[in-house]
Amino acid sequence: MMICAVMGVSAAWAQSEVAERLYVATDRSSYVAGQEILCSVFCFDASNGQLSDCSRVAYIELLSSEGSVKFSKVSLDGGRGGGVFTIPSTVPTGNYRLVAYTSQNKFEEGYDFSQCSRVISIFNTLSNDRVQDGVKLVSGAEYREALAGAVAPASSGKIGISLSSEVKMGAEVPVAFNNKSGKAVSFSVSIRHDDGVIVPDARTLVDAAGAFTPAGSVKPGDSDTEGEVIRAKVVGANFDVASRNDLVGIIAVPSGDMYASSISASGDVTFRTLNMYGEHLDMVAEIEGLDGDEMCHLEIESPFVGVSGENVPQMLLSDYLYEKLVQRSMDMQLRRKSPSDTLYSMLSKRPDPLFRNVQPKVYVLDDYVRFPTMQELFVEIILEMRGRQSRRNGTAISVLLDDDKGTPVNVWGNSLMMVDGVPVLEHSRVWDYDPYLIDTVEVYRSNFSIGDVKYGGIANFKTFKKNMPGVVFNDSVRITDWAGVSYPVAFTQPYLYGDDVRQTIWWHPLKQLASEEAGTIHVFAPEYQGDFVVELQGVTEDGEVFYERSYFSVR
Repeated sequence: MMICAVMGVSAAWAQSEVAERLYVATDRSSYVAGQEILCSVFCFDASNGQLSDCSRVAYIELLSSEGSVKFSKVSLDGGRGGGVFTIPSTVPTGNYRLVAYTSQNKFEEGYDFSQCSRVISIFNTLSNDRVQDGVKLVSGAEYREALAGAVAPASSGKIGISLSSEVKMGAEVPVAFNNKSGKAVSFSVSIRHDDGVIVPDARTLVDAAGAFTPAGSVKPGDSDTEGEVIRAKVVGANFDVASRNDLVGIIAVPSGDMYASSISASGDVTFRTLNMYGEHLDMVAEIEGLDGDEMCHLEIESPFVGVSGENVPQMLLSDYLYEKLVQRSMDMQLRRKSPSDTLYSMLSKRPDPLFRNVQPKVYVLDDYVRFPTMQELFVEIILEMRGRQSRRNGTAISVLLDDDKGTPVNVWGNSLMMVDGVPVLEHSRVWDYDPYLIDTVEVYRSNFSIGDVKYGGIANFKTFKKNMPGVVFNDSVRITDWAGVSYPVAFTQPYLYGDDVRQTIWWHPLKQLASEEAGTIHVFAPEYQGDFVVELQGVTEDGEVFYERSYFSVR
């Protein structure tokens, strides 16, 4: 459990009325189903055209005329963010619209969610399914003619790109960048194979910024100004929430963050988080303060709009693409077999502004004699904790806190018990837990405020499997497959497979250069011949957008 998970967030949240516009740059414009989309997000303030520092989350939907097929989130910091998400292997062949928005857009009257969108092509090489009325079959000659008629976007000239025009297979390729804009810049870098597939939408960041509409009226609401705002509602037959004023909603993920907030008389609860990372999180939602016979639970609301997929252009499909799609399919299948830590370099996440230097006392239980019961564990090893049972209150476990003189004192207050970072409100379930499943125990001997709740000490029992094995919750607890924000990653590894069929050979979503700064990256050419594109999209510190493009060949 990260210490920031138990620090909570202040309830004083500013309500911003900033109207935002987003653009998502991707490593390329066409994919096969099952591949990953590497993305770089630019979020602008519509009133002045500069990067917005309001929202901390960008919501992304991938949709066709038949509806959304993938939802994802990217963490934002100062209007910039990077992430990766996987295209479902079941999506049919066709063109798809990539839509991005923030919570501010959801509160903006008359906002057109498609105005900042892009169109990408997805080919399903493992299925004959196609988007209904979304694919047009053409001959090889017709496809080549359409490809020849495509016009590449013009470079802006803000960033100079220098590299050899022709290199050998497997050779190291120095690519030099020179910032000629006179200002600090932030940009994405994509170096990819130009394999002769039609780009369905050639609109760049420069084109999109020129089409941004003026700000509309933004309705008041809980904005993601520090992290994602997660909303939930109490659901339960014959349960009168309005008659209770002591109920608290809690959400947590294993080995991750925990948040708590009071439940309103209408049954609504709002969790203001600092962003939780990971595409698939087992989110545990529970209610503190229920009596034993009260049957209700928290239902988490989806944060996504469910944008309409109207006006997605048709894809041109031809047998001319056969060999190209075979190579892309091999790239997808080989990449999915590789360990994830060999594919990407993890970039730093936005630091937690509420982090405090609170260090727990950590017990590694394999360093001690193992005991078969938790009661013996507390008596023989973990002396900072006590447990007791009473007929009136049942089992209670308490963390010994320090008094003003630093002496441990036994205060039977409201200590929080957790297993793998998830709160277990019924202490009897911890009291009866199998100690042989526990790897380490972290004991925090301080008072903590988590949202609207105060706890006198926290103990986190971390298991070997890190997934709460053997923990049985009551009927009021719900576990939801929750999409957290994507980890920011760069794709800069030189070799990934024995059979080198890489399509994107270098990617960085958040590259930066100071004013007049020059820099060089080193790329390794793949083990096949072809033409390659170096593409940059970015923005200066005062909001001026740019697009740069260069080419080289591998022979």
